Amino acid sequence: MISMKNRGSFLEHSIKIKIEGFERQKLLTECVRRGITVKDVHAVSEIETVVTLMKWDYQEFLKLAKNKYEITVLKEYGYRPAIRKVFCKKSVVAGLLLFALILFYQSTFISEIRVLGYRSYTEAEIRDSLREAGFYEGCSKSVDLKNVKLHIYQDLDKIAWVGVKYIGNLAEVTIVEGTISPKPVDKSQPCHIVAKKEGYVEKTIAREGKVAVEPGTYVKPGDVLITGIVPVTSTAYGTPAAGLTERYVHASGEVYAKVPYRLLYHQEKL
Repeated sequence: MISMKNRGSFLEHSIKIKIEGFERQKLLTECVRRGITVKDVHAVSEIETVVTLMKWDYQEFLKLAKNKYEITVLKEYGYRPAIRKVFCKKSVVAGLLLFALILFYQSTFISEIRVLGYRSYTEAEIRDSLREAGFYEGCSKSVDLKNVKLHIYQDLDKIAWVGVKYIGNLAEVTIVEGTISPKPVDKSQPCHIVAKKEGYVEKTIAREGKVAVEPGTYVKPGDVLITGIVPVTSTAYGTPAAGLTERYVHASGEVYAKVPYRLLYHQEKL
């Protein structure tokens, strides 16, 4: 084995050659002295030796060998000749280009849609709305996302925000549902305070409205405790308001009651 300067460079482009002749060791020694890297020296016979050297040292090697030896190139190694060999074949190049084109074409379409963040709506409802907007598995990524989001907002009124993120051919659709605003109370209608549980009323303090139950009364859920209908005695004689006998308010106040709790259990007879 002859020493080398850079073994890694053989991966780029190297050649295996056969040297035929006498005193081949002198030729290899001269290669080392001239800085020509040689490896894998194998003596096949008394007049034949096989070695490997880097391709860019080959011409210098031939100058040293002159006409005293017969040199035969057996094989080339490395990624450079491999690339050159591939690109010399037109069919291979055409196949690679076609494959790259197919990959690019497929990357422009959505292969899967993942829906995240829904609560009150079902995934099927959201996907149906997306499809109506032209956003579905198999559609092009060039679809206008602004129009898609606008359709979602108009079609599903509880949606507060929609986000779309592409991960390769996967589209992640994240939605945020907003809270439902309570309907405004009609101030022209009375507002009562009613019982939520059954129990015995102990004391009622009406700050607005009128007490509807007396202490000691047993009430059930839904019974009016403080009414928002307050009777009035009109003093506006000779005006349209003279006929008013009651006014409507939003009842407010405090109600104290004793709520009975019952526990039923069964015991086997001893």
